[in-house]
Amino acid sequence: MFILDAYFSESSLNSVDLFTQLLLSTPFPQKKFRIRPDNAKGFLNLKRAINAVNLKHSTPDGFYMESDFSRIHAPKDKAHLESSHRSLHNFEIRIIKAFENRIKKTIPGFIFSDGKKQKITVTCLDISLHDLKTSSLMEEYRHEHNSTRHYFSEEGKVSAWIPDKKLDRKPFEKSIQLSAAPEANELDQIITFLEHNSMVVDRLSLIETFHKGLSLDLTQQIFNHNKKRYIAYAKKMRQPDDRKGLALFNAFILDCQNHQRKTHVAPYATHGEI
Repeated sequence: MFILDAYFSESSLNSVDLFTQLLLSTPFPQKKFRIRPDNAKGFLNLKRAINAVNLKHSTPDGFYMESDFSRIHAPKDKAHLESSHRSLHNFEIRIIKAFENRIKKTIPGFIFSDGKKQKITVTCLDISLHDLKTSSLMEEYRHEHNSTRHYFSEEGKVSAWIPDKKLDRKPFEKSIQLSAAPEANELDQIITFLEHNSMVVDRLSLIETFHKGLSLDLTQQIFNHNKKRYIAYAKKMRQPDDRKGLALFNAFILDCQNHQRKTHVAPYATHGEI
């Protein structure tokens, strides 16, 4: 997304421009294939672009691009997009940490999730896409993505592939010893730990807490300290598992906030001011 020079626009012109860049830079097979965009409003105008491409370039028993937009509120229709979205959110934290000296301000903000208004903290960085591209972060992110195994399904069958191997046209063989894949970043490890302990993670809340100093070690400490209370709380609830999991996660976040308030050092103390 960063390489394609995404930009902000009041209309869906951005997505159409990115789609045009994709068409001009990618070889397509001489057969019918499906492309599945998100069903968000910013992508809906792609229907017209896909139709225009087919009218001009499709051939009998040859190239044809069939639009297969995901259904609204159906994340399983676009599991690959949801996975990319999650990893992109995690990447945002790495960007903020790498450019901490370029933080101009943080401001309160809001998002709406499942019809509910949630508070978030927006971090404003004084950087451009050029600054980001010329840093080492992009190459690190690309390497991690291309050397890590990804899963997809085709006709109900789940398969795995590693982009580096797929791009080299080398078949994936289990017997081959792959070079060590990069260790999952700390935020991913925290999410895995919480989900393993029956919590349903609200990633935006977790990212905000992570930015305020939450680490994997601290996550494990807070969880283990309150484990008995979480278990008792879960037993009392007469709710479906997903609601229980979200309630446990919210309780965990409250415990993190309490811990951060107890250990918070006033800003002036770090500068020796009176």
